[in-house]
Amino acid sequence: MAFWPKGELLMTDDGRRTTGVGILVAALCALTACENSGEDRVLAITSTGVVQGFVYFDANGDREPQPSDSPVPNIRVTLVARGSIETVADAVSDVNGLFEMRGVPVGDYELVVDSSTVADSVQVVRIDTSAIRLLPDDSSASAVAISYAKTTTTGARGLPQGDRVFVEGIALNNLALGTAGVFGDTTVHLADTAGAIRGTRIRRTTVIVGDSVRFLGTLATRDGQPVLTDVDNIFLAPATEPPAEVITTAVADTADGGRLDAALVQVDSATISDTSTVSGDVLLTVDDGSGSLDVLLDNDTGIDQSPFVPAVVLDIKGLLVPVGDGTWTLKPRSNADLTFLVLTVTVSQAKFVAPLGERVNIVGAALNRWETFGDSTVHMIDATGSIRATSVDSVDYMVGDTVRMTGVTALRDGQRVLNNVTVVQLAGGVAPTPSGATTGVASTASGGFLDAALVSVTSATISDTATSAAGFELTVSDGTGNLTVLLDQAISFGAALVMQLVPGANVDVDGVLVPDPLMLGRWVLKPRGDGDIVVN
Repeated sequence: MAFWPKGELLMTDDGRRTTGVGILVAALCALTACENSGEDRVLAITSTGVVQGFVYFDANGDREPQPSDSPVPNIRVTLVARGSIETVADAVSDVNGLFEMRGVPVGDYELVVDSSTVADSVQVVRIDTSAIRLLPDDSSASAVAISYAKTTTTGARGLPQGDRVFVEGIALNNLALGTAGVFGDTTVHLADTAGAIRGTRIRRTTVIVGDSVRFLGTLATRDGQPVLTDVDNIFLAPATEPPAEVITTAVADTADGGRLDAALVQVDSATISDTSTVSGDVLLTVDDGSGSLDVLLDNDTGIDQSPFVPAVVLDIKGLLVPVGDGTWTLKPRSNADLTFLVLTVTVSQAKFVAPLGERVNIVGAALNRWETFGDSTVHMIDATGSIRATSVDSVDYMVGDTVRMTGVTALRDGQRVLNNVTVVQLAGGVAPTPSGATTGVASTASGGFLDAALVSVTSATISDTATSAAGFELTVSDGTGNLTVLLDQAISFGAALVMQLVPGANVDVDGVLVPDPLMLGRWVLKPRGDGDIVVN
């Protein structure tokens, strides 16, 4: 279908010249005025009326006539009696987009466009007055808009390649008129409440992050994901950037199965494990404990690439871009998308290398619940050892779960601890198996090496019991030396079990080793509940 060329001069009946949709104002107003004015209506009222209108191509998707819109010829419109399928009259739009039906009997009608006269690539998107009530000697005027479909980002993703559609949303990155965008190309990510999509080959425009815009583009596929290409951008209003969805690195790596393709997301406390340079860009491999993710520092963004080395911990915001193999890369847009955090260290580094007062992250398995000992103390283990975390914020997790602890290295009872700790659960897990130890070894924590560790002593005989402010104490030995076992008063041990814990009883005990605050160089074994004690 050939639409009337934008800007071409058209001639009205009175000899004036106008352009495009100006015909609607000049012609329809004149027609309605003529039909409703003059003394002929007083002298001779007929039982018929006139239906007229204008068909135009809605170029910018606002569904309103604008000077930039064009008249559309050769569109057949019909009048159908309301409540029936009877066609009473029809007309075809002329080169000026105008149509007229005279001598229409009074009555109630629906104005209908014959879809067979509309090009396959477009559709009727608006009829100003489709329901018409025609009175004697009356006239009715209506504008018919033809344009491309309007849909959401998610709706666009489900359409066939080659369809041209409008999509409205918020721009997620900048693009300057006449120059490359933030990533050195003409791509802009667009988000709405349904999701996000990339617009590629944006034409003749400037886009600012947070702009409310309307894209007119053609559906295509790029790196295995739908995109809008050959995009015309219509600015709607200034707005604000939507908040980034906070996700894990593992979820970001697959864009949550593609759901977050092109979206603005953020991963927190991700540790750099590796770096490389690819065509002038820096590629980071990062992990928050849930799985690895590639982060691309595009050289065109101007991001300072020097601080990014292994062991650096970051909060990273950016746009998810598919690689084409079922994984995605996170692309920060500027330095403002990158926040440097504390280093991630091992338990061994925290206990023997990191300076006192250093804020660090440690990832490992929890050895007890937060509430177990009633003092917000949590023991953690990784491949290098165990450590106590003190003054821990409450968080729901299970023994064995992989957690990230962030705190300050400190001394307590002569041993390194992690203090003022926040905990983030990263993944579920299986309760760790205690390390076997004799009572003699456990009483010194093997010279401190097993401080905070989960250990198991077996076939130990109780030689004495006592009650203190801390709880119920057992003195046990397997023949290698005495060890104090403390049933913490914060734990409700079963009465039946406690009654069996008498001198002479033989027991197997699991628990965590805690320095004895009253005797430097000695440790106490603290079971975590009834399940940690077996009376043989």
